[in-house]
Amino acid sequence: MTVDFTEMTTPEDRVAVIATLPLTDNETWTVMPAGTLWWFAEGAPVSMRETTPGPVKPPAN
Repeated sequence: MTVDFTEMTTPEDRVAVIATLPLTDNETWTVMPAGTLWWFAEGAPVSMRETTPGPVKPPAN
């Protein structure tokens, strides 16, 4: 999959992409530790909190 954000944004825009692994090797990626919840505003991280996972649900039949 390829996404060219220059087709959808202006140079003043900020874009946040959430992925499980870095998608490129020519940009800075921020590690988001498992068990955290992040708050973004205007595409920039504002706050991060540690979370507690809920109970594991059994698979549906």
